[in-house]
Amino acid sequence: MKQYFHNNRVAGLLLATIFVSIIIILVFTLKYFYFGNGQTKYGDRLETIAKVNISATRQKELITKLKNNEQVANAKLQITGKIVYITLNFKAKITLIEAQSFALTTLDYFSKIEQTSYDFHFSLNQEATKDSPGFIIFGVKNIKGTNLVWNNNRIVDDSSMQEDKDEKK
Repeated sequence: MKQYFHNNRVAGLLLATIFVSIIIILVFTLKYFYFGNGQTKYGDRLETIAKVNISATRQKELITKLKNNEQVANAKLQITGKIVYITLNFKAKITLIEAQSFALTTLDYFSKIEQTSYDFHFSLNQEATKDSPGFIIFGVKNIKGTNLVWNNNRIVDDSSMQEDKDEKK
């Protein structure tokens, strides 16, 4: 046996090196993918809002302010990380432009420090009735932005699509 190891020591060293390398790769792979890097899922991105935390009681006050408007049927506010999600369900009497204006004024409920520390995502909803077509629209205000940006809420009907096809011919 001693003679076997003596004759094949280069192969033995090579196999030992490969074995140690595989173990090192496995340890680092497990640490990276399974155990993570020891930080939270947000990393250090939330350190800036630690000083500007919106408490649960303040959130309830904000929801109450939102619901006090006669046009608002229901309001929800949720904070996840650095994003404030505001969902407003409107009654049938309000127009889309008025709803967007109300959402813009709700930013005044937040201090300037809060506005520059959080992103704001708005979801405005209104059920369709016989008097109103209803709407669903989303708006976003970035930390560095000064105004809300709305998605395209253009209603596409069959007649406008047919006109577009006719123009292309």
